[in-house]
Amino acid sequence: AITFFFLRDFHKAKQYIIRTIPNKYFEMSLNLISSLERQLGKYVRGVCIELLLVSSITISGYYFIGLNYAFLLGIVVGLFNIIPLIGPFAGVLPAFVASITQNGDASFFPEIAIVNIVVHLIDAKYIKRLLYKGSIELHPLIVLLVVILGGTILGVRGTLLGIPIYTAFAITVRETRWGLSRYRITEVS
Repeated sequence: AITFFFLRDFHKAKQYIIRTIPNKYFEMSLNLISSLERQLGKYVRGVCIELLLVSSITISGYYFIGLNYAFLLGIVVGLFNIIPLIGPFAGVLPAFVASITQNGDASFFPEIAIVNIVVHLIDAKYIKRLLYKGSIELHPLIVLLVVILGGTILGVRGTLLGIPIYTAFAITVRETRWGLSRYRITEVS
């Protein structure tokens, strides 16, 4: 519900913020808002497209090996894939459980593992590179630390929101430093 109202009223909130900014900081703030909107928009669009592609490839693989509930399980894999680093491994667990209920044993485990490894490799090698090229470029160590810190502070929500929050903070710091030096706001007249 919060997301719905945030998306619905985003432009009103943006206009309100812009109206309240003092003239001295106007250009710098407008540049910051534009950068945040552009970078986070790219990230959110990339996550949505990645979810769709990973889910589609996984569904195809699960159908190919004959796993029941392939559509639902493929979507689960795509949703878990959103969580950086641990998501792809957690997403395969429901498929393992479904295979046990389908066959009564672990005979599908190798096929499920192969499908998920192939999907993960395609995602890492091609999908992520194409979607996030020129977007958010973070060192893997920073991603790991942000995910761990986010998970420690906010749980699962923190693992999902850690990267966007860190990115917004980094963009804000970068753009503020650039704006203060570019527009000479701190200089005394």
